[in-house]
Amino acid sequence: MAKEGPEQRKQRLIANGISKKWDIKRRSRRPRGITNTGNDCYRNATLQPFFHFPRFVNWIKQHNSGGGRWPCNLNDRNRSLDCLDAMTQGILRDESYKTMTLKQRAAYDNNPNGGTIRPLDIEKHDPKHYSGCLPCLLKAVIKDYWSNDMVDDTAPYHPQPFPYTHDSVFKLYQLFQRYFCENPDGFSDEIDDLRSERPSMSQAQIDRYTRAERRENMTAQQDADELAVRIWDGIEASFNLETADGRHRTSQFTSLFKLTYTISNTCIACHTTNTLNPEHSIGLSLDPLQKGPDTISAAISRTLNYDFSPGIPCNACHAPLTYAKRTTLTATPEYLRIGLKLTRMDPVTGEKDKIMNPIGINDTLNLSAYMANQDADAEPVVYKLHSVTYHSGPEITAGHYIAGVSGVKVPGQKLPTPLFLVDDEETRAWGAGDGGARNVMAKNPIQHESGRFDAVAVWYEIVPGARERAPRGVSAADRLCLEEGRRIAGEELGRGRRGKGGVGNV
Repeated sequence: MAKEGPEQRKQRLIANGISKKWDIKRRSRRPRGITNTGNDCYRNATLQPFFHFPRFVNWIKQHNSGGGRWPCNLNDRNRSLDCLDAMTQGILRDESYKTMTLKQRAAYDNNPNGGTIRPLDIEKHDPKHYSGCLPCLLKAVIKDYWSNDMVDDTAPYHPQPFPYTHDSVFKLYQLFQRYFCENPDGFSDEIDDLRSERPSMSQAQIDRYTRAERRENMTAQQDADELAVRIWDGIEASFNLETADGRHRTSQFTSLFKLTYTISNTCIACHTTNTLNPEHSIGLSLDPLQKGPDTISAAISRTLNYDFSPGIPCNACHAPLTYAKRTTLTATPEYLRIGLKLTRMDPVTGEKDKIMNPIGINDTLNLSAYMANQDADAEPVVYKLHSVTYHSGPEITAGHYIAGVSGVKVPGQKLPTPLFLVDDEETRAWGAGDGGARNVMAKNPIQHESGRFDAVAVWYEIVPGARERAPRGVSAADRLCLEEGRRIAGEELGRGRRGKGGVGNV
């Protein structure tokens, strides 16, 4: 029987305690779109993968449910505006949005994407919508997303897209606006330039300018991966770590999304090793090459193992220090996020632009070589591609975002997992033939509506161990995953025996 390291086994047991069974109220299992009223695409594309993680969907539904033992956290800063600075509170509470003059509305109509407040926000503006428990709001959207609400009344009964004003969507997106009611990137430099150009500018004028910039940033296009980070922060803020239940929810969240790893630095001259304390991260953030061929597996190797010189002597041998930095994974999550850092600073202009050199997406990832347990009978740690968030345009905070997702596979269904491309309110089936790969999402970049879209965040789902047995009473959904896991792990083993570095090997 293959073995897992103690931390990996503990993490897998916690994740496996959350059901993968889908509870879908409508007949069609197709994804549901969400309309884009301006700059909502980064929100829509960020959320679509979360809607298709079965363990996460079932887990978030336990929040504030009978017997779920996961109440709202009274100390959650998201639930009140009081923790914000006075200027931000004033912006969010300002009812004057409802009384925009005709001239102001005309100016907005001429530039809807760059306006400070959208008409739909004006009509439903209420300061209370900028506060709330994120798991409560996210749970409401997820339940509505898979509900029988707003579906076609004729076969095949596909779900209709939710409008921006749909109650659960609107409330969640208002909280997202609160998250970005802040100074935009580079704002301090902008203020310095203003002071230099206009020395007589008063503090009141600067404050007025700052308020306008924050209002615009609320509804401006943002980095989709930055929103994902804030979603995770909002979920973790709901855990009361002073209670056993809160600490258990933290462990479950870790089992779903977090890597646990240790870093060791070894002097290449005297081989003295310094091992740091274990750390956690939500997946990996990778720097793609700016030129030449690259893959996610190669970028992982560069990120976890490399040499660097800090410019100081070694404490042990006093030679000029060069470290061999090695990262060892002790536990991996159910859903592995790979964030691709596509923004670079132009050394000539100082402007941020997007790396356009494509990085290959692996259909499967084998992380076994990086695991702490390197016994001969160690259980392979293998992931399969699940979802991708794509971006089109020269800047991450502009352009357009879409998502590719793995759909719901019905127990007993022998066909491959259905894939879908979701572009705001539009959804379409996405077969392997669209990209010429076993999994169409492994193609990067993709062409959609005559435009180029580059992967910015890639999600993988763990593959159950090849020799893992399904316990009595396990759901059909989990049993189906075990069967698929045995197939994928068998293919990985075959690659290793042939000595080939296939796309599934890191």
